[in-house]
Parts: sequence; structure tokens; C-alpha cells
Amino acid sequence: MAESEKFLRLLPGKKRLVDTIRMIAYRAETAMVQLIMRVHNSSRTAANKYLTQLFEHLNQTQIDYPGTDLR
Repeated sequence: MAESEKFLRLLPGKKRLVDTIRMIAYRAETAMVQLIMRVHNSSRTAANKYLTQLFEHLNQTQIDYPGTDLR
């Protein structure tokens, strides 16, 4: 590779910060997957009622999914 195309190494402090952010993101994704599995398997009428209210609230917040135009 040409010198201008080579990757620069992160300084140890910056690498630690990036690794920490990745770890937090991974944990958040894992927690969300577990929540989605619970929602999918819900069979109680009362639970479905509360989940419907939750989803309606989330839809009203109009939050964009990161990196996309999806809401």
C-alpha cells in the first residue's frame, strides 16, 4: 500500500475509548434482542395490551434508526 493509503493506529487511550463504545453498543443490542424475543412470544392478552401501548408510544416519538431513513 502507498503511505497515504495505510491505516493509522489509534493511540492506546483512543483505542480504549473505541473498545468501550463497542462494548456498550454490543450490550445494548443484546438487551434489545432479548426484549424482542419476549415481545414475539407474548401470549397474554394483558401483556399484548401494554405492548401495543408501548409500540404506539415508540411510533409517535419518530426516532430514526441510526444510519438509515427508517423509523
